[in-house]
Amino acid sequence: MVSNKLMLNDAKSELLVIAPKQHVANIQAWNPLVKIGDAEIRLRDQLRNLGALMDQTMGMVPQVNNVCRSMYHHLRQISKVRKHLTLDACKTAINSLLVSRLDFNNALLHGVPRTQLHRLQVAQNSAARVITRTRGRDHIGPVLKAFHWLPVSQRIVYKILLLTFKAVYNNNAPDYLQQMVKPYAPQRNLRSTNKGLLRVPKISKKAGERSFQAAAPRLWNTLNPDLRKPCSLQTFKKNLKTALFEAAHRDLTSA
Repeated sequence: MVSNKLMLNDAKSELLVIAPKQHVANIQAWNPLVKIGDAEIRLRDQLRNLGALMDQTMGMVPQVNNVCRSMYHHLRQISKVRKHLTLDACKTAINSLLVSRLDFNNALLHGVPRTQLHRLQVAQNSAARVITRTRGRDHIGPVLKAFHWLPVSQRIVYKILLLTFKAVYNNNAPDYLQQMVKPYAPQRNLRSTNKGLLRVPKISKKAGERSFQAAAPRLWNTLNPDLRKPCSLQTFKKNLKTALFEAAHRDLTSA
């Protein structure tokens, strides 16, 4: 902050200690106090960082709660005027007000419990039902397929792989992300040498597998070799969404 001539706002500073779930109670009992200038910064159980709500275990439950609450609020408002909207107008409104919230900061949700992703998926399904006026007992899969909407879990993978592509080829990713992805270079010449693979770091803690440094190369290496080849950003986005979409709706396609 000194080198960039920035000033720290003492009153707006917050303290969050992130730790494994079994240690949270000990940290809360410890209740550390940090002084910044004249301000005393107390421990928080959650705080907002760049628009995302983070908690002490990085379970992202507050973030999921916030997204679901916001989506259902807008859904109720749109439902009141749905009969006055065309299908395209309703879809546009829901894409801008609701679906965009599913994608904002969603890379942080990689590896969270499935129960949290299920809650977001139910919210996305509800949005599709409002657009098409599909009844609650009707299967929503064909509607999502017709809209070309990726399921929530695939949207998270899409975001991480898009950032990975930018870090590997596009040079549009921040430097700190580019430094986290390294090409796979075996000690001797193997068939995998020129397949565009990335080196997967050794992670000692399970929670570390959710980090971009670990998740990005793992997901990247699972892609079809053709998807890992250099191309334009728009081409990669199109091909990646097609691959994820086909994988997500393979059961419906075969049926």
